[in-house]
Amino acid sequence: MKDNLNIETLKIYGFGSYFRGVKEFNDLDFLILHQTTTKHSCQAAIQCKHLILKKIRNSHISMLSIKEEEAVEFIKKSNAHLLGEVNTIDMETDLVKILNAALSHTDF
Repeated sequence: MKDNLNIETLKIYGFGSYFRGVKEFNDLDFLILHQTTTKHSCQAAIQCKHLILKKIRNSHISMLSIKEEEAVEFIKKSNAHLLGEVNTIDMETDLVKILNAALSHTDF
């Protein structure tokens, strides 16, 4: 996930009841994992969050940098599943593929 020429690659994880296969759930929980706490990296994560909320209104989205996630072990503790990666060049297209797969419960 190297920041090269202002290209940010973000990892999208799903966690919570929906991703555990519970039939009744209130929302879909996502984690956006971004590279650093730089302004550019955080802005990319915020942009990604807005796009997810636009597509799935009943979603709850957490954002962490790689170092923050390592410190709290969020992925391990929440049993999060990697859904895919998006980059700032084609973020919306990448997200549509990931979210469509998540909504159909495939590819994780």
